[in-house]
Amino acid sequence: MLKKILKKFEDMNSNTVTQDMLVGDIVRLHPEVVDTLLSHGMHCLGCPSSQQESLANACMVHGLDPEKIVTAVNLAIQTEKQ
Repeated sequence: MLKKILKKFEDMNSNTVTQDMLVGDIVRLHPEVVDTLLSHGMHCLGCPSSQQESLANACMVHGLDPEKIVTAVNLAIQTEKQ
């Protein structure tokens, strides 16, 4: 359990998004990805569920491929950094 919590904080300090990160955390840490998520059909960013839902779970609910979304989000982060 502790390892899982520590991993979450490691992920949050990184500029790389993973499938197990919470949608709310992703949006809070990287607001530059909001347009990317919306353009891929993830319109639940303001939903209370997004605060406790992993990106993988949100993708499943919306019928999206989590690997494709992670790639697009990470590309948006890298593009913004340049």
